[in-house]
Amino acid sequence: MARCCLSNHKATAQYMKFIGVSSVGLLLSYTILKLIHEQLNWNFYLAKLIAIGVVMFWNFAINLIFTFS
Repeated sequence: MARCCLSNHKATAQYMKFIGVSSVGLLLSYTILKLIHEQLNWNFYLAKLIAIGVVMFWNFAINLIFTFS
């Protein structure tokens, strides 16, 4: 019989951490975009590119250190 991957407590904990880190990344992306585009009046697409870069690094680094350590 097939076992669900979330029956493992470690996998469940990692999944919840991953969702938490991703949620913070979403808020970080929104905040960076708002600050750069609306406060500094930079081009929307440039602000979006910067936000994507920062959040990509954030998600990778924090998941590596916190979620999957």
